[in-house]
Amino acid sequence: MLSTTLRRTRTSRPARRPTPRRLAPSLSALARRLYRKGAPLVVLLAACGRAYAQQSWMGIYFNGTKIGYTRVDIAKATRAGKPAYRVRSLTVTKMALLGQTVEQRIVMDQWSNARWMPLTMDFSMDSAGHSTSVLAVFGPKAVRCKVTSAGQVTTKIVPIPKGANLITDPTITLARAVKPGRKLRFHYLNPVALVIEAGTAEVLRREILSLGGVAYRTMVVRTSMPMGSMTYWQDLRGDMLKAEMVLGLTMLKETREEALSIPDVKYAPPSDVAEAIAVKAEKPIDNPRAVRHLKLRMSSNSGFAAVTDARQKVAVSHPEPTTTVAEIGITAQDVDPSAAMKLADLRKNVPAQLKEYLRPTPYLQATDPSIKSTAKQVVGAETNSFWAVDRLRDWVHRNMTTRADIGVLRSSVDIYKERVGVCRDYAILYAALARAAGIPTRLATGLVYVNGAFYYHAWAESYIGKWVDVDPTLPTAFVDATHVKLAHGDVASMFAVAAVMGNLKAEVLEYN
Repeated sequence: MLSTTLRRTRTSRPARRPTPRRLAPSLSALARRLYRKGAPLVVLLAACGRAYAQQSWMGIYFNGTKIGYTRVDIAKATRAGKPAYRVRSLTVTKMALLGQTVEQRIVMDQWSNARWMPLTMDFSMDSAGHSTSVLAVFGPKAVRCKVTSAGQVTTKIVPIPKGANLITDPTITLARAVKPGRKLRFHYLNPVALVIEAGTAEVLRREILSLGGVAYRTMVVRTSMPMGSMTYWQDLRGDMLKAEMVLGLTMLKETREEALSIPDVKYAPPSDVAEAIAVKAEKPIDNPRAVRHLKLRMSSNSGFAAVTDARQKVAVSHPEPTTTVAEIGITAQDVDPSAAMKLADLRKNVPAQLKEYLRPTPYLQATDPSIKSTAKQVVGAETNSFWAVDRLRDWVHRNMTTRADIGVLRSSVDIYKERVGVCRDYAILYAALARAAGIPTRLATGLVYVNGAFYYHAWAESYIGKWVDVDPTLPTAFVDATHVKLAHGDVASMFAVAAVMGNLKAEVLEYN
């Protein structure tokens, strides 16, 4: 499929553009001189700034099959009477997930100053009639994010780390800022997780890339970010021609007509994304929902972390510089309800380090009237924190219906209004209800064994004198030992596994 696409991109040849040898070298040469003098990143970007308007189209492929497209418009502009850049992008995808078709539309409108420092970002994500949007305004010390979901508007102030090189989009100009072998560190706002994340960009080499029978002189750049690495090929004008990302995703420069052509969703094999990124294990696990002890070995060539806590012990080694191996032992918890704290005592004596797990957030709206009233009604007169947790888990399990065609990170209020979704939605709704009931609760992200493989999964953990696992997708309070935790925390923790999706291997050593 990819070879066919390459042949079809002949019309994307750089007609009437200057040849690479004739391009004026002054901007990139200036940037390199500034870099050697230790100039800040924003100065390098200013030296590399584009002097022309541009629109580019790229097709998006999953394991060689076309699933969508992205369009990017970049232009010089004026904002508040000062020179600025405006970057607008539209990304549309259509893919299969858990046997259902998921269509997603992401729109982003970003303004930056003449040095590519961000001023505002307007981000929206729509799927199956559900929408989440973020309007971010960048200040000198913090970013003010207004999040809208299901008609509810919340605000989060995101601090900017001291000394951060905050930029709009590292793929726009970094390739021409330094010569091969050098690295630059940058920071950016993740509009979904609502955090400032750090990344690095490294120009790996110069390379001739052939697309549609046209040979392009390119710089090959690798950016490394918490959500994974991306390698892309950029010509000397700064146009992206090709990109390889996590999950087997590839983007290729195409004409507008080629990019807009998306075939029906038919994968053969695998049938869908969830199947493609599931971690296969040679040794099967019988009756996984009853497993009380599991020992397994996991490895990755992209690095990964698993959490060590009361139920899960992790020993990490690096047999090779690029390989991470973790031996993980998990023992399912047997919770004694009589040992759980009284709910009244828990509410009065929350340890200081746990108070963050009671606070409302843009996605966990624990103070919303509908969330609060439902939590109060479900818990009722129960005084034991364990049984209060179990009542809330059971309510979510009985009132939610599994549906995988909504490709948007939804807030608890959105989920409450339409009680359908996947494991992530179950966990978010439960966590908001538990916090509303005064029970410190966080989200957990990792893997769970189902149908012969470990699938990516989300559940919750609540504090009742100690942390206990809560999986609202299950019909009982028992959470088996095939739940492998890779991260925990707020909603942002759910994205910690993105970097290893599709790159993990698992070997089941023993279980009972």
